Amino acid sequence: MPQIKSIVNTKFVRGTSSDPHHFEYAAGASAVTLAGEQVTGAMSATVSGDRMMLYHYATKSTSQYTGKMVKGSGMGNRKGAEFLTRIDGASTEICTDALTSCKELGMEACANVTLPVGTA
Repeated sequence: MPQIKSIVNTKFVRGTSSDPHHFEYAAGASAVTLAGEQVTGAMSATVSGDRMMLYHYATKSTSQYTGKMVKGSGMGNRKGAEFLTRIDGASTEICTDALTSCKELGMEACANVTLPVGTA
């Protein structure tokens, strides 16, 4: 099951858990998918990108990954070089959708980013 990313109305949040993908909600409130299906915990049975899409990457480059692991992840764990090797080995495509969307929206953060040769 896919791990959820949450956009929450803090009015209905009672607290957070040790997992950054899951919140504790006030009585009568709960997390829902974009389709309105209730989500319990940090996983969802379905995925939908019809109205919203969040591009989230484990790592972008070796140097970025090294810096990220010095401080640890959002869940407080630290991964070594073997994690990066496993992710790189499993990668079969270059995702350009986020960069394309970013540039179409005119966001400064990606103004000088270029795609690898042969991916445009």
